Amino acid sequence: MSKKQKYNFNFKLRLVTTILRGKDSIGSLAKREGLSKSNLQFWLRLYQNYGKQGLQGVAKKSFTIEEKITYNSRISSDWYIFDGHLC
Repeated sequence: MSKKQKYNFNFKLRLVTTILRGKDSIGSLAKREGLSKSNLQFWLRLYQNYGKQGLQGVAKKSFTIEEKITYNSRISSDWYIFDGHLC
């Protein structure tokens, strides 16, 4: 069984700020760093919704029910159904 890779806060913040400044795309940055695009997309959403605290991990902060609802609604709005498949 493989152990889940953990990335430190500074690493995630560096990658997210690189994307937000337009210095690189998610795809090329993920490839260069050996990550999946979905990792970077997730970190980007966390940062956009919660700032730096979102990248530090949920174990370090208790989110209010309002924060959880807001985050979940933002994530679900990024998805849509096409031909019976979630995209």
